[in-house]
Amino acid sequence: MIIRCVSFGSLWWLRPGPTAAHSAVFNTTGFVTSSTSQRRWITPGVIRFNVNSRRRIERYDHTLAGAVYSSPGLERLGSWNRVLLQTRLPGTAPVDKYLVQIASDRFGRIRYDGDWRSDDVRIVAASSRGMQQETLLLMTPLSVIETSLGTFDLPCILNRLT
Repeated sequence: MIIRCVSFGSLWWLRPGPTAAHSAVFNTTGFVTSSTSQRRWITPGVIRFNVNSRRRIERYDHTLAGAVYSSPGLERLGSWNRVLLQTRLPGTAPVDKYLVQIASDRFGRIRYDGDWRSDDVRIVAASSRGMQQETLLLMTPLSVIETSLGTFDLPCILNRLT
């Protein structure tokens, strides 16, 4: 599967390994306050980059947004979802899925217990705190989601994120 990473969740961390080749960088949904980071998952999941597959990752969200990667796709590991992003591909590679972050302050709230998405939308991770939500989704070009602010297809989401 080929995934274009349009946007990521708010939380990033490095998991060091015994050697640099065994280290990984993770991304997920959550909330950053002045002194803490909180996942507040309602759907646990992560995006994983193996550090040995990238030369250096400094500013995770800025250097990786818009990039295209090969991936085995969405996997279930225990109670978590995971998307492993492997080899970075040219930006012209044909894309199967798009990774997008849907934040309630920009797109409205999702009613997760309702019929809010088309069948081709996959949840990677979702967090909720009070009235705030953040969701990482894998979508196809024909995908549609519904929130408290209306119905959004992928082109509309891409337009709002740029």
